[in-house]
Amino acid sequence: MKNRSPIGIFDSGIGGLNTLKILKEKLPNEDFLYFADNINLPYGDKNKEEIIKFSTNIAKFLVEKNVKVILIPCNTSSSNSLNAIKEITNSTEVFDIISPIVYDISKNNDSKAIAVIATNGTVKSNIYLQKFQFYNPKIHVIQIPCPELVSIIESNRINEEQIDKILLQYFDEILKNSEIRILIYGCTHYQHLDTKIRKIFSEHQKIIEILNPDDFLCMKVLNFLQENNLLNENESKQKIDFYVSGNKEQFFQSANNFFDFVELSQIHELKNFHEIE
Repeated sequence: MKNRSPIGIFDSGIGGLNTLKILKEKLPNEDFLYFADNINLPYGDKNKEEIIKFSTNIAKFLVEKNVKVILIPCNTSSSNSLNAIKEITNSTEVFDIISPIVYDISKNNDSKAIAVIATNGTVKSNIYLQKFQFYNPKIHVIQIPCPELVSIIESNRINEEQIDKILLQYFDEILKNSEIRILIYGCTHYQHLDTKIRKIFSEHQKIIEILNPDDFLCMKVLNFLQENNLLNENESKQKIDFYVSGNKEQFFQSANNFFDFVELSQIHELKNFHEIE
C-alpha cells in the first residue's frame, strides 16, 4: 500500500539528517529510508557529470525500494541533478531543497538583497540566482562559496580555533554589505555551525535573518502527503533504515556527533554501490 511505503531521503553524508530529524518528529507514523553517499563526500567538490551519476544511481535505488516520495536535502545534488532524477523516477514525486525556500521568500519578503552560503558545486550551478530571477527578479542574490565547511563538520572539527577565522573570511562580504538582511544556509550541513555563525553576526552588530531550507522543504512535503492522502495512518513503531556507500562505522560516528537517533544496527553498508549498473 502506497501510503505505508517509506519516505526516501538522500545526501552525501549527515547533512540530510537534519531534514530526517524534523520529519520523524512531525510524522511519527512514517517510515524512512535514508541513503548517505559518504564514499563520495563532499559533493560540492565534484563535477556535474559525477553528481548526476551519483544522484541518479541513488534515486533508482530508492525507487526500487518502493519509497512514496524522494527528498533531496543536498543543495549540490538539487542544483545539478534534479531534472535527471525526475526523468528516471517515473511517478515517484521528487522534492528538492531549493525550490520551497526560494518560492516562499520571493512571495513573502520585501528584502532586496539575500546572501546564500553554499558549496562550490551549488554556487557554480547558479541555481539560486536562476530561481530567484524566475520568481522575483527584484531580489539581488549574493552567493558565497564555503568549500571547507562540509569536511569540517563531517569530521567534527567545528570547535577548533581556526573555524572562526574561516567563517569570518567567508562572511566578509556579508558583514560589509548593509543591504543584506537575509542569509540562507545553502547546504544542509551548515546548520551545525549555526551557533558560531549567529555569534559572529551578533559580535559585528549585523542584523540578519538566518533561514534554514530544511524547514521549508519539510513543510512542502508534509502538505503534499496530506493533500494526496499519502500519510501513513498505521501507528506501529517508526522504522528508519540507513544505507551508506562507504564505511558504516564512519557514518555512524559522524552522525552521532550531532544526532541521537542513529543506531549502528540500522545502517546497511553497500560496497561498490556506484560500480553496479
